[in-house]
Amino acid sequence: MNHSRRRFLKTSTSAGIVGSLGFNLNLQAAPTAKILDTRIISQLPNRYHGWPTLTRRKNGQLLVVCSGGRDQHVCPFGRVDIQRSNDNGNSWTYPRTILDGPIDDRDAGVLETMKSSLLVTTFTITKSVGPTRATGYCGLIRDGIEQTHRSDQPKNR
Repeated sequence: MNHSRRRFLKTSTSAGIVGSLGFNLNLQAAPTAKILDTRIISQLPNRYHGWPTLTRRKNGQLLVVCSGGRDQHVCPFGRVDIQRSNDNGNSWTYPRTILDGPIDDRDAGVLETMKSSLLVTTFTITKSVGPTRATGYCGLIRDGIEQTHRSDQPKNR
């Protein structure tokens, strides 16, 4: 056995840190989800819809946002589309475009705020002469009125 002072200090210090920070070493398995159904909800079968985000509002309505209107996975024509379901996902509204920038809007996210406003995020990557540039967008839908915030405008940084 190797009982060196260095090994003892390393072991006892690690155990002391874990204990003092209150880490629970009884790791549990991650929660599991049961997939009940898979189906296509887009009503635009000739378009590729990618990177969806789903949320359930306080009133039970389901919302999904995605990069829609694309020709294929790698394509410069992405836009941010939103669809709603009021019957737990059995039927969905026609996709509504909420942002269609000059090039490839992608990776949309959505959540409902405490005041029931909808917050939608996305970003766009442009490559021209020079470095690649990412522009983030954050849209707020409150009482049916849409406001957009762009991260590339100096006043918004």
